[in-house]
Amino acid sequence: MVAGEPVRLVQSQIREAGDVLARAFHDDPLCIRMTPDDAKRARALPCLMTSMVRYYYPFATVYTTMGAVEGVAVWAPPGHAKMTLGRMLAAGLLVVPLRFGLAETMLFMSLGNSLERYHEREVPSRHWYLVWLGVDPPSRGRGVGSALLQPVLSRADDEGLPCYLQNSKAVNLAFYRRHGFEVVSEFAAPKGGPPIWTMRREPRR
Repeated sequence: MVAGEPVRLVQSQIREAGDVLARAFHDDPLCIRMTPDDAKRARALPCLMTSMVRYYYPFATVYTTMGAVEGVAVWAPPGHAKMTLGRMLAAGLLVVPLRFGLAETMLFMSLGNSLERYHEREVPSRHWYLVWLGVDPPSRGRGVGSALLQPVLSRADDEGLPCYLQNSKAVNLAFYRRHGFEVVSEFAAPKGGPPIWTMRREPRR
């Protein structure tokens, strides 16, 4: 079965999109490192992901599948890769640490600082940043992820802009390479975390 047409997420789907991303990233090595306890991770991730979707929703760069929310792609448009305090507050991101705890929050902040340094160094010019791409586990293997990438990849090509992402799951490298991304660097997450690969895609004119 071929995945449905990608469409922009509507406001009423924000919470559902957060839940789908939470399930998609429940087995992600970085999320496991941050919150090793499965039950706690299952409780906390929906709060984080819903807030992240809410943060980027006003940019109209969050995509899902037509009909049911089978997957979600969250993009930061050019000039908005760095999060701002005001938008974080409005999205509810500042209360997320209450769901994870102090140790997890400190680890998350350390990781964020590392990722930001690599990001600023590797794509200093205008670009599209793929913040999250996740497919609900029951919908995997049907082309959902590939379909969700297309709207922004096509737009980036038209605009002559690169795309960038950071990935902590080795099995995803081949998937992103099929869509034109290439590894820029590999480094270990702070405090003994898993490897992280940064990837960049040049525009196809």
